[in-house]
Amino acid sequence: MAVSAEVQSAIAQQYAALGSAVTHDPSQEQSVLAPHFRDRAREKLSSFEYDALTVLVEKIVMHGDRLEVHAQYVGVHGHDAQTIDHWIKIDGQWRLLDRN
Repeated sequence: MAVSAEVQSAIAQQYAALGSAVTHDPSQEQSVLAPHFRDRAREKLSSFEYDALTVLVEKIVMHGDRLEVHAQYVGVHGHDAQTIDHWIKIDGQWRLLDRN
C-alpha cells in the first residue's frame, strides 16, 4: 500500500524528535515511543545517548494500521545501525512501537 506524503512527513518529524531527545534529553523519548515500546535492535537507543543521532529513512511500507520503516541510525561516535522499525498511530500521533 502506498504511503502518503503526509505520513512520510509525520514519520520524518517523529524521527527528528527522537534524534533530538536521544541526543540531548533522553527523558523526552517518551513523547515519541509507544507505551509498550520494545527495543530489540542490536544497537539499543540508549547506546546513542548524547551521540548526535541522525536517522535516515530508507523505506516505508504500510501494513494495515502499522508502518514498517527500514531506517539507518547514525551517531557521530562510530555508531551505525540498520533497523526495521514498527510505528503505530496512537491518539492521532505516530509512535515508535519497536525496533528490530
